[in-house]
Amino acid sequence: MQPVEIYSSPLCGYCHAAKRLLTSKGVTFSEVNVLEEPARRSEMMDRAGGRHTVPQIFIGPHTSADTTIWPPWSARVNWIRCWPGDVRSTDTSICNEPAFSTRRPWLRDRPGTGVGVSLMTDSALAISLFSELLTADQLLRARLTKVLPNKMEISHFSVLNQLARGGEKSPAQFARAFHVTRGAMTNTLSKLEIAGYVHIRPDWDDARRKMVSISPAGRSARDAALAAITPLIDEVMADLGTEKVRAALPVLRELRGRLEG
Repeated sequence: MQPVEIYSSPLCGYCHAAKRLLTSKGVTFSEVNVLEEPARRSEMMDRAGGRHTVPQIFIGPHTSADTTIWPPWSARVNWIRCWPGDVRSTDTSICNEPAFSTRRPWLRDRPGTGVGVSLMTDSALAISLFSELLTADQLLRARLTKVLPNKMEISHFSVLNQLARGGEKSPAQFARAFHVTRGAMTNTLSKLEIAGYVHIRPDWDDARRKMVSISPAGRSARDAALAAITPLIDEVMADLGTEKVRAALPVLRELRGRLEG
């Protein structure tokens, strides 16, 4: 019996669903959590031919399919049970049943192997996109938090960076720019003021408003934080390549614009 292994993430709904179904069908498997073991993601990509999404399921040395989408669950698990090499070694009669054969329209043969690969639907593509964005956001935030100096929070750096580049702003302008509530932004600005990183003054034209500017200490903290995260950013850029980043930016900007609208 060949071993079944699943690379997963606790943030991935498809991963939880895959594990539940495999368990319910009696398929024994081992699990690799790529969030807890980031180095194993590279291992997964090498084994999966460059695919970086989760879940990725392997049967012995083979990947079960392009698991960025999961067509009818029972059909996929039955397919695992029918994999050459007899994963379960029992109940393989399902392979010849009409119910299994009729589900094959969503499969095509991988050239030279006869192994079925899923064709991605538009809805599955959208789900995969947002899953990747959310996972990438969490991973990036975790890595940035580790390198920011003096226990600086990402939200604090973002505000200081805006002030250093764009000059004085009101709390309401910050709240709109970062898509947070005014209360949340007021809390962030209060912490920065206590740290001595910003100055908050009344708006001379409207006493009901306040204006925020960066202090010399805040500019120094921002510069130190930028110096700390630059190697991480350069590393990611080098890994992805300039052309891929240029190609991705217009799509991400359009997506952000649609979500803002």
